[in-house]
Amino acid sequence: MNKKIFYIYLFIPIISNTIFAQVGLGTKGVINYPGILTSEQNNIRFDPGFGYGFFIRHDVYSAADWNLDFRYSAVVSKHSAKLPRSGDTNYKFSDFSVDFIVEFNALKIKGLYSGLALNFMSAVSSNRYISDYSDETLYPSILFGYSYNWAEGFDFFAEFIAGFGSTKAGPEKIPITGPALHLGLTMYISE
Repeated sequence: MNKKIFYIYLFIPIISNTIFAQVGLGTKGVINYPGILTSEQNNIRFDPGFGYGFFIRHDVYSAADWNLDFRYSAVVSKHSAKLPRSGDTNYKFSDFSVDFIVEFNALKIKGLYSGLALNFMSAVSSNRYISDYSDETLYPSILFGYSYNWAEGFDFFAEFIAGFGSTKAGPEKIPITGPALHLGLTMYISE
């Protein structure tokens, strides 16, 4: 069921023919801390981790004071958690998201934006003492960012993302709620 909802959100812009302006490709580095909260029974918490990602971004609607963009991202990050009876366990998070971004053109500081995202994440554990856990989950996140146009067709950006969810890739449900910092570059390939 979660996959169906994710794919519906993914293909709505394509099916409804909303791509009309700028299209950008990009890459980003990720610092992610999904362990703000702990699990209820064993106080399991994910440690901070690093990762990388790629994305496609395009304009959907432009107005005098704001723009609406869609972004489709794929991010991979590595984390660890201390599980009961097995100790330190490595995790790989594969996160695919559809981001709805609003850029604010009327502000004095150009380049500020915020948005909402729908994330589909796969978490897989790796520990030689126990069998691997895996789970797929759908969760929302919010984002705030700043984009700086340093050359024609190229933007640097920094954004803060807060995700809210949990995964069953463990002996119990483990929260994946917490902040992430994304630093990256967008290259616009069409006008």
